[in-house]
Amino acid sequence: MLEEALAGFTGTIVFISHDRYFINRIGTRVVEVQGGRLTDYIGNYDDYLAASAARAATEPVAAPVPLRAGRVSGAKRLAGRLRQSPRLTPFAHAPAAPAGPPSPPRRKGRPKSGRRALEREIKAIRGRLEAIEKQIAEMETRLADIGLALADPDLYRDGNRAREIAESRRQAEEQVAWLMKEWEELSERLTAVEGG
Repeated sequence: MLEEALAGFTGTIVFISHDRYFINRIGTRVVEVQGGRLTDYIGNYDDYLAASAARAATEPVAAPVPLRAGRVSGAKRLAGRLRQSPRLTPFAHAPAAPAGPPSPPRRKGRPKSGRRALEREIKAIRGRLEAIEKQIAEMETRLADIGLALADPDLYRDGNRAREIAESRRQAEEQVAWLMKEWEELSERLTAVEGG
């Protein structure tokens, strides 16, 4: 109902959201805040993703970005939350991302053991990315189901049930945000490792 009301509003709305569906439905402009700079994109969230990917493709590749040690505890917390969800499989079984930056490349080839280690690292990162993408898709399906439940007027006759479902949505959105952040960090790492 909120989305319907906002979609019909003719004035200007400034909002911050992690709900991609909401941004796609309501947003006509996305402003990215990163590194102390604002970058303005015209269009919805999908347009923003396409424009930022095109921009990233034209920018020079940055130095390798090591994964932060503190990220592990966040991933463990998220894994615990996912274990509590009956519709999802926790990602704890996926291969862990390697810690630290890759070793610098040698000019005249890399010894076989070094190449094998690099190939294992790339395979582990790709495996983890694949697992995260699957979980994001599952979470987005779950969010769509929750959205349908929240759109049912009969739900609001039972205040406790409505609050439970609203809390489920908040938790699912938080999980998607964590997964997206991890996906971005691993993608940057993969680019750095493959480029090295």
